[in-house]
Amino acid sequence: MKILGVLLFVCLPLLGLFSQANSEWQGEWKGILTQGTGGYKSSYSVRLTLTKSSNEISGFFYVDEKGLTSKMSVKGQFISKNKIKIEDLKIIEHQEPANIDWCFKTYILEFKNINGRKTLEGTWTGKSLNAVCIPGKVMLKKPLPRA
Repeated sequence: MKILGVLLFVCLPLLGLFSQANSEWQGEWKGILTQGTGGYKSSYSVRLTLTKSSNEISGFFYVDEKGLTSKMSVKGQFISKNKIKIEDLKIIEHQEPANIDWCFKTYILEFKNINGRKTLEGTWTGKSLNAVCIPGKVMLKKPLPRA
């Protein structure tokens, strides 16, 4: 019985820290998505919004380029305390030139909090309806709070 009490005393605070860290992922993120040579563009302005309810992570991934915009629903899951896997599910809104075929991407992102500056960085891979997409990187920052 004493062992159970000691385990609860040690483990419960750790679970609280994990939950608190996970809440830092929520909200709006802004940054750049890059694509290797041969893609439509080498970099794109993007946004990501994430929410967490129960054990489900969901949100939207936006591409914000002139003449090339999209809003895709996403779902995510924690791989570890500092890594999340996010997948594009469905195109909600889009505008693109006739020769573009959207990539449905999978992102592996690492969360960092350095001196109060929160970032999500990692890589992405994907497939369009017709081919495998040229992969790239994602660099997102959480906007600083306004006074």
